[in-house]
Amino acid sequence: LIAWLPYGVAFAIHSLLAIGALAGAAWLATRELVPMIPPRRAVVVATSVGLAAYPILRAVLGGQNTTFSLALLVGIWWGIEKDRTIVAGLCLAGLAFKPQFAVVVFVFLVAARRWRELGVAVLGFGALYLSTAVLMGPDWPMAWLEQVRAFGEMNEIANGALMVNIVGWASAALSTGLVSTVVAWVLLAAVGILGLWVSARIGIRWASLGVLATAMVLLSPSTLYYDGGMAIVVFALVVLVLDQRVAWAVVAIAASWIQLAEPLLGWSPLFLVLLAVLVAGTLTSVRASNTTQLGRTRH
Repeated sequence: LIAWLPYGVAFAIHSLLAIGALAGAAWLATRELVPMIPPRRAVVVATSVGLAAYPILRAVLGGQNTTFSLALLVGIWWGIEKDRTIVAGLCLAGLAFKPQFAVVVFVFLVAARRWRELGVAVLGFGALYLSTAVLMGPDWPMAWLEQVRAFGEMNEIANGALMVNIVGWASAALSTGLVSTVVAWVLLAAVGILGLWVSARIGIRWASLGVLATAMVLLSPSTLYYDGGMAIVVFALVVLVLDQRVAWAVVAIAASWIQLAEPLLGWSPLFLVLLAVLVAGTLTSVRASNTTQLGRTRH
């Protein structure tokens, strides 16, 4: 929509919108998680923490759409937490602009049995299909998938070393074809089962956002390190608020800068950080869930 503008103007607008999306996600999350802190201060702090993460900073300055995905992801969780079914469903439908993420989140919501939100999302998907069909014809998904396939092959050659999803990282880091395939399938199975288990046991709650956001990034068919920043930022926020582990948040943000070593390694070291964040996020989610259940039992 802004491509017709002079490059500098378009870049400035996109950067402001990206920061606005990050601030919007911070506003939705912190107003629920940090009620004891004035909203404006919480938003400023959370947005600053987000920009301190290397992948988020690079995404904002590099014209990437990471913070838009983050805002929609947080919108899904906020809508479910606040029982705003339409908001949650429409945010999931909007996440279809990154279909590799929308599919994973859709499966998590199925495991969590969020049928109403899924129903709204399906209607949103249908509206997107029909509106595009008016412009490109009813068979546009086939042409789109063919372009995705062609682009995927070029993207793996050009940006394979920057990928942090399981399949992309394994292809870049492990030179042996069989070893790469086995490792990828084992990790995909482990992370997939974990994501489904958390979705079914804990549900779509703030306590589960960190681990499911990380699982989404890892399970995606194609994810560059920029989008890995979503997992880092969400994890930092969740452990700060639900677990009061400031050190964990600081370490996660600081560790995200390890991505600078990628040119030396030939693969993204941020992938290893995401695995650590997944484990720590799972522990935090289970602990927060058990604490909530214990409180309800005593009540």
